[in-house]
Amino acid sequence: MTKKINEVFDSLATTYEQNIDKDSPYNSEYERPAMVNSITGNLYGKSVLDAGCAAGWYSEYLSNQGAMVTGIDISNKMIEAAKRRIGDKVNFL
Repeated sequence: MTKKINEVFDSLATTYEQNIDKDSPYNSEYERPAMVNSITGNLYGKSVLDAGCAAGWYSEYLSNQGAMVTGIDISNKMIEAAKRRIGDKVNFL
């Protein structure tokens, strides 16, 4: 079962990175603003786990807020996309 799930997420990674992650009104106008508004306090120097990091949007945001971020995802292709976005600012597993 896990192998099949990995394959599905890997197959969606490129489309997610190139289209949904960047241009989805749901993400940019609804989901992300709501999530960002729920983050309170100073993140500088705090350790944060971005579980299910996908293409790394939240990993990048949290890192830019001064957090030490570790990103994980079931899909190796999503981790590759996140690394393309952020480079080595975040520890991806």
